[in-house]
Amino acid sequence: MGFTGSSSSSVRQMAILSLVVVLLQSFQSGSTSPSIANIDIDGALGGLQQALEGLEQQNENNRLVVRDLTRQTLLNIFQSEDRIRAEGDSGIVQVRYSRLGTKNYHANTFVGTSFISVHDHSNAINTCGMGEFIAVLNGVEFQTRHNDYLLVMPSTTSKDWHATEPVPFPPVPESVTSLPTPEVDTAC
Repeated sequence: MGFTGSSSSSVRQMAILSLVVVLLQSFQSGSTSPSIANIDIDGALGGLQQALEGLEQQNENNRLVVRDLTRQTLLNIFQSEDRIRAEGDSGIVQVRYSRLGTKNYHANTFVGTSFISVHDHSNAINTCGMGEFIAVLNGVEFQTRHNDYLLVMPSTTSKDWHATEPVPFPPVPESVTSLPTPEVDTAC
């Protein structure tokens, strides 16, 4: 293997390194002042070639180590996910924290102030709120962000993709409509 750098910066660095090796070699040969006559250029280039081959081998070894570590990490993740799937259970694991305490059991797990942090949105018509949560469905774990849903259902009249229509509300109960006046209605 030889030097295969293509950038001018790499070529410049190699030229400087070659010059340093040649100068060091001339000083090591016992000469107090370097001259062209006592510089072994072929020997310096041979040493430089050996150093480059050593660096290339080390680079290949590092690449193999990173490859093996990456493979091991992926296998660990797969094993962890497979273990969760093998457990096969489904359920809510964690909901949004709305309170904390000095003990673990003071904080919310799957139920806090409401089941999976479901809340109303009286400021937005036909909207049901649900806080972020972590759930396992058939052994696969999911994490969601904050979820606020419009109360809509698939369209019964349109065939368009993702077409929806509002969920119809049930009729007002007869026990309410049979009351004689609004005053009686609110007096209950």
